[in-house]
Amino acid sequence: MDLPPSSDATQSESDFSYAGRESTMSSAQASSEFSVISNPRAPIDPRGGSGSENSLNALANLYTRHSTATDLRLRVAPPSGAGHAGLGYATLLIPGWVRERAAEILFEGGDVDEKSLAEVILDALLKVPVDLRKTMASSILVVGGTVMLPGFIPRLHTELLRALQPPTFLPRHPVRPDRPPPPQYDRYAPLRPLTPYFAILNHPSPPEPHSDRAKANAGKAPAFTPATIAWVGGSLAGALKTGGVEVSREKWDETDAERDDAGDLSMDTTPAMSHDPPSSRIILPDWTRIPLPMGAAPAAIGRVGA
Repeated sequence: MDLPPSSDATQSESDFSYAGRESTMSSAQASSEFSVISNPRAPIDPRGGSGSENSLNALANLYTRHSTATDLRLRVAPPSGAGHAGLGYATLLIPGWVRERAAEILFEGGDVDEKSLAEVILDALLKVPVDLRKTMASSILVVGGTVMLPGFIPRLHTELLRALQPPTFLPRHPVRPDRPPPPQYDRYAPLRPLTPYFAILNHPSPPEPHSDRAKANAGKAPAFTPATIAWVGGSLAGALKTGGVEVSREKWDETDAERDDAGDLSMDTTPAMSHDPPSSRIILPDWTRIPLPMGAAPAAIGRVGA
C-alpha cells in the first residue's frame, strides 16, 4: 500500500489529499510508510465526460501503476427469460487496484458519523478512567476476519500514531482586538502522552517499542488467527466458568427488549400508562466485580517433559 513518487505527468500523488485535512496530514505522512489517498482533484478531460468518470479515471491512472494485486475475472451467466434471448456469457472484471483499496474506508476518518477504526479506538480510550488508559492502550487485541487482510494490523498501529500527532492549525485572528483568539480544538490531546505505550497484542511484526510496557505486550498474544480469537476466548470462558455467572441468550435478549420498552414508556406521558404496575426486571450480573480464577497457561510456557 506504499505509493512511490510519480514520474509521469498523468496524475501525481500530490493531487490527492484528505478533504479539509491537508494541513493536518502533511506532517504525519512524512513519518508513515502508508499513504491514505482520497478525494481526487481530477483534471478536466478534453474529450468530455462527467466528474465521476474523471475521478475514477484519475484513481485508476494513479493506482494501477503501483498495484501488485492481480485482476479478478468472474464468469457471469446471462439472465433467463425470453427478453434476454441471444445473450452469451459475460466476464466481470474487478481490477487489482480496487481490491487493494477496498479496506481504505476503514481508515478514512474526519467524519462524526463515519469514524475510522483508529478514531473509534481513541474515542473509547477517552471514555476510560485516566488511571486505566495506559494499561488499555498497551493491551489492544484486534479480532475478526477483516483483520486477516495482509498488512491490516501494522496499518492500524500506524494510523493510531498518526491520529495522535499534533495537528497543524492555520493562524486565526481574534474577532475583537482586546481579546485573544479562541483556543484551537485538539481532540486527542489528552491521549498524546500515551503514544509510547500503544501496543497491539497480536501484532505479527511489532515495531521497536518505546516503553517497557509496550515491549512486554506487543505481539505476545497466542498465535491464533484473528478470526478464531473470539471463539477461542468464548470456549475458554465457558470451560473455566469465568466469572461464575452465566446468562443465556434468551435472557440477554429479554433484557434488551425491556430496556427499549422502558425508554418508550419514559417518553409517553399519558395518564393511562402511569397506573400500570412495573414489570419485573432482569438484572444482569457484573462480571467486573467478581474475582476471576486462573486461566489457560500462556503460550510462552514450554511443553511439559520436553
